[in-house]
Amino acid sequence: MFETKKVYKFSTLAPSILGGEFTMMKVITSETIASEVLQYGDMHGLNSKLVPLIPGLSSNANDNTYVVFETETGERVALAYEWIDDATIELIEGVNIRIDVSNASTADVTIIKNALKELGYLNLNIYPY
Repeated sequence: MFETKKVYKFSTLAPSILGGEFTMMKVITSETIASEVLQYGDMHGLNSKLVPLIPGLSSNANDNTYVVFETETGERVALAYEWIDDATIELIEGVNIRIDVSNASTADVTIIKNALKELGYLNLNIYPY
């Protein structure tokens, strides 16, 4: 299962409807029932479309376990665990971070670099542009 606040990559069992591969998906909540995720879409209607495509999927959307994810862009989406291909779930341990600082001086480059190093981020490159 998924752990809250962790980031994952995975594929779905019905890519023609759900999309194929999901990357950089941060878990917001897990083990949620359908009625708690209706704000993210019609889980009952979507589940009905998936029943013929996913062997063993219950026709009752309330039988599924839902996970709310946050995408890289900050959008929140809910997917049933039963719609996800278990074999493709991969925990993303490390990511690259890009930070843009507007209106900074060239002296700020050194200040920011030193501050990040003090926090333990040693493998970094900062370039003014």
